[in-house]
Amino acid sequence: MIRLGKQQDLIQINVFDKFGGDREREIAEKRLQVYISDNTVVGYITTIEESCLFGHPLISFLCVHPQYRRQGIASALLSEIEQEYSDRQLFISTESNNPIMLDLIRNRKYKRSGSLSGLNDDGSDEVYFYKAPNQ
Repeated sequence: MIRLGKQQDLIQINVFDKFGGDREREIAEKRLQVYISDNTVVGYITTIEESCLFGHPLISFLCVHPQYRRQGIASALLSEIEQEYSDRQLFISTESNNPIMLDLIRNRKYKRSGSLSGLNDDGSDEVYFYKAPNQ
């Protein structure tokens, strides 16, 4: 089940969340959705509706608990957001050294938009992709 995140979800999210950012704020702003399995939060996705990318929506974080990966949870979360923004060009990014996420993005028919250097602490480029409206 996918639903909007709630403040009480933070305890479970913090168990597997590996990203920076502010989940509490994203929940308060209704920008975070969670995937629930057996009454447990096992994944989340966050968006910025009017991003710095000329106002296009951006999927800013997608994270699944390690024990629940490779079960279609990331795809389900992406499908939810893609449906929500089906009439707009939707952006997503990942590190150039994250082959699993790169494959997921490509398999979902996102097109490469470009990359930025100097953003990630590990020296990897941040690679941006987009999906055209109604694609």
